[in-house]
Amino acid sequence: MMAEKIVFSNMERRVDDARLTRIEVKLDGLMEAMQTLARVEERIGSQNEQLARLQARVDSLIDEKIADLASGTKEGRHFKERIFWVIATVALTSLNLLPDGVLGS
Repeated sequence: MMAEKIVFSNMERRVDDARLTRIEVKLDGLMEAMQTLARVEERIGSQNEQLARLQARVDSLIDEKIADLASGTKEGRHFKERIFWVIATVALTSLNLLPDGVLGS
């Protein structure tokens, strides 16, 4: 009887070792996914900061150009045309960035 119990114990140990190995593999995969998620979050944060800086620069340039328009410079007509093309380009680009089906197409 003792020999049967030892054999059963060894089988249980092998089963437990196999389960622990599978759990370790799954935990390793989960750790890699968490690390990737952290890196993506860092990139998103830095891109948001960069976008805010660029938006502030664009706002200041627009304010300067509006001041030039108010003063009646020759560049007024050219600036209006540029603003139109910038707005048109941004609108068309943003439409291309939308996920499929958002606009019902």
